[in-house]
Formats: sequence, C-alpha cells, structure tokens
Amino acid sequence: MIGEPHDEPVFTRSRGRYSYNWRNPVGRVLMAASLLLAGWLLHGQYDGTYWSEEELRDAVHAAAEDLQTSPRSESLGLQSYEGLIRDALHASGEGPEFGAVVEAAGEEGTGDGAGPDRFEISTPDTDTVHCMSVSPPRPEPSFDSLAPAREITLAVEVGQDGC
Repeated sequence: MIGEPHDEPVFTRSRGRYSYNWRNPVGRVLMAASLLLAGWLLHGQYDGTYWSEEELRDAVHAAAEDLQTSPRSESLGLQSYEGLIRDALHASGEGPEFGAVVEAAGEEGTGDGAGPDRFEISTPDTDTVHCMSVSPPRPEPSFDSLAPAREITLAVEVGQDGC
C-alpha cells in the first residue's frame, strides 16, 4: 500500500516553502502546466516588444489612410510631417508602441513647401523599408496669429522599398 499515487500529497513542504510533488500525478501535471504557461507568457511578451513585417506594413497603410481622411490645418502648428506620421503609426494600434523610425528622404519639398515630402519608415526589427510620399509639401510655418488657417487634405502614397 505504500507508494500508491494517492498516498502522496500534491504539494510538499521543503525549507519552509511549498512546492509541487513530482511523485503525485497531479503534481506532475501542474509542473508541466506551469512550464507551458510560463513559455506562453514569455512568447507573448516577446511578440509585444518587436515589430514583425506584417505589423509594419499594416501600420504604414493605416497611417496613410488616417493622414488622408483627416483634414489638417494649413499651418500644422509647429509639428512636422515626421511627427504626424509617427503619431499616425502609433494610433494605428499595430506593433509595439515604440521602435518605428521615420526619416526624411530625398529632396526638399517642391514649390513653396518648406520641408521634405518623402519619408522612409522602418524599424530595427525588420528588413523592410516603406516609402511614404505626402503632398502638398509642408507649408512654411506662419506666426501671424491673425491669418485664418485653411484646411488642407493630404494626399499620401505608400510604396515598399526605399524612396
């Protein structure tokens, strides 16, 4: 009768702590379940801190759609297109909160624009670089508080690979 599985407790006390008893079948199942749960949690933590290629693609396209659908003030305050794109990437809800890199690419804006109108979007976690073209080019900031601010709608094009 000694050595029967039901004779062993599920938990044993060792050095003032309780731990799973490997001699009990329920204790062994709990050990395996604990290891699986820990692995699942670590995978979820890893997945939530690194960008994937799909997350970057979806975030860039969602940001482009957001920038096109929301009319902006012509002055845009003092925020650059880089800031607008970064905010739209974050608002997309795709990927981690940080890590997206938005860099101006190519020449300065054309016409009367003050800044670049093409941007490369990448992350340190992926090999893909997306090119986003924004028009009209960003206007010169106006510090005239009496001038009325006009609403402008941005046209955004997205392409894969660098600009």
